[in-house]
Amino acid sequence: MFCRLNRSDFPLVGLPESNVQLTQEIQQSCKSAILDNVKLIEVQFPPLKNMGAAALNQVMDANRNFAKSVVHRFPHISGNGTTYLVFPDDAESNLALQDRELRTLDSVVVTSLQRAVDVRGASLVVILNPGFQVQEWFQVERFCNYQVPVILFNADLDKLRGGYYPRFLYPKLHATKDKCLTKFEPVYYVRFFVNGALIRRYPNPWQIVYEEKGRLYCILEKKERPDFQTVRSCLNDIRN
Repeated sequence: MFCRLNRSDFPLVGLPESNVQLTQEIQQSCKSAILDNVKLIEVQFPPLKNMGAAALNQVMDANRNFAKSVVHRFPHISGNGTTYLVFPDDAESNLALQDRELRTLDSVVVTSLQRAVDVRGASLVVILNPGFQVQEWFQVERFCNYQVPVILFNADLDKLRGGYYPRFLYPKLHATKDKCLTKFEPVYYVRFFVNGALIRRYPNPWQIVYEEKGRLYCILEKKERPDFQTVRSCLNDIRN
């Protein structure tokens, strides 16, 4: 489809060059979605440049630091101005509370999925990388019952979308998935492939971008999310 076309036919796409810029883009995309009354929001991006070589604790530390930056001075759009930053378990939330800056952020409550919390009236709930344990998805569901914006932060919902958990082995998980998890809107999404990426920055459409010599070229835009096979096919077509 795109074979042998001149690169000048495709517009360049820029990604943030610093963590500060990345944080600002995430905040802006989330703010735009909330103003459009999107309540269930997905934010998915690689928190480290070399994810393949990173240890689990490094990834978790990076996610925690990014989440802290995103909730810091996030523009409260509704509710009482309180943000709940929810970690998968008590051990993670206790670790987060060792960070003095996070502990003292104004109007930010640090808690975990293991805690019974009432978020009614809050402005925002950010649930940080749930899903390492299947049980965590069931705990996420209860936060979807309020009219409070919920951001799933690097939850890797693609594992649920892609059949990582077979329905016949995980019927309860699929019931939860069908009830609420599939309703999360990818608002800020960046996933890299061998020679490109799939990108969405709300309210903009989805973009399939091809990488060449350090530059990203948009080769296809779609209002609806393309599946991974479509992404790979487009990238392979232009490479050949």
